[in-house]
Amino acid sequence: MTRMVDDAADAPARRLWPRLRSALWFALHALGTARQRALLALLGVTIGVAAVVALVSLGRGIERQALDEFRTMGTQVVSVVLLARQPAQAGVKDAPAAASRKPLDGPALVAALAALPEVEIVSDVASLACPGAAVGGEAHQLSAARPELARILGLRLASGRFMHPLDRHELWVVLGAESARRLGREARSVQPGATVSLCGRTLRVAGVLAPMSAAEAVSSLSLDQGLLVSTQAGRRLDPQAAVAQLALRVRPGVSPIEFAPRLAERVQAWTGQPVEVSTARKLLELRQNQAAAATRFLAALSGLSLLVGSLGILNVMLMAVLERRREIGLRLAIGADDLDIGLQFLCESVLLGLAGGAAGLVLGLVVAAAVAALAHLPFVVSPSGIGLALGISTLVGMAAGLHPALKAARQAPVEALQVPA
Repeated sequence: MTRMVDDAADAPARRLWPRLRSALWFALHALGTARQRALLALLGVTIGVAAVVALVSLGRGIERQALDEFRTMGTQVVSVVLLARQPAQAGVKDAPAAASRKPLDGPALVAALAALPEVEIVSDVASLACPGAAVGGEAHQLSAARPELARILGLRLASGRFMHPLDRHELWVVLGAESARRLGREARSVQPGATVSLCGRTLRVAGVLAPMSAAEAVSSLSLDQGLLVSTQAGRRLDPQAAVAQLALRVRPGVSPIEFAPRLAERVQAWTGQPVEVSTARKLLELRQNQAAAATRFLAALSGLSLLVGSLGILNVMLMAVLERRREIGLRLAIGADDLDIGLQFLCESVLLGLAGGAAGLVLGLVVAAAVAALAHLPFVVSPSGIGLALGISTLVGMAAGLHPALKAARQAPVEALQVPA
């Protein structure tokens, strides 16, 4: 008795598979007969899926680039910008007890920060103001910093070397990537050892920095268009120069975001100046969130192409139902039922959606790879994006073919056979 019940339950499933196989065969035959119309129907889906895949891939590439830049520099970097000095305010807490009333500056401030248990390495940065600080006919940001700045910001060199502690009595300069390019455009040498005139002095080029936007975002220094000299050389070029900001790296295990408010409080108490603190980890999260939001927005806009593609499939399927009414009537007359007819047209629509999705996937990856190569972005293939593209194209085909399938299944055999050929 139990076996009879199980066989009765399995019977619909066994009957459905032959029907579905027959529907697929009829659908493929119909699409092969009307190739031109099928190609036009899937063109909209192809463009929509290609736009989604390309935008998602490029968005992932932008996120990967930001992550790679900050990974090179590290997320333990904190920047403290000293704002305009204001009178000391009552009630400001000084975490390290018994701070001197005289504001700390320069080496004393660096020493105080280096003594904090959370800080691994620190460098002060001073902005120099002197006549003749121009390269390539344009004024550039001339800054003085310690050799530790390269380790803090993870600066990379295109050629030469960075500043060295032994350079404190020599006038050496490190050129930014854009500054070196402008000098080279003037047919002037930017090789290590070449000379540059700045502030009425002759400086020798120690090295040229490689571009690194992440370091500029954290430190607010125009490194690409800037010039860097040692702290001692900066005092010789501009004796009145004061510390403008501090760059430091906190020790592993210390959260820069949690340490930032305490650091701002201490520096403000030591210098009597308001400060602005930024962390690499916070900037990385912000950039990733911005890239992800832009990717989602652009992908949603490109979804309009998928809507147009679904309307194209709907139109083609409705025309197919009208043109093949005699075929529908004949199949109904020789034993096919409503389910057979509906499955045939639904399979045609789904196959159109899948074909458009596959073509759009290939086109989108090609476009994304080309744009990534031109924009010097990493090319990232997102498995979730591929699955999403194919899934959406299948749903588009199914949604667009549902109404035509129902309309075809409800045809009366007698009326369908009376339609003139």
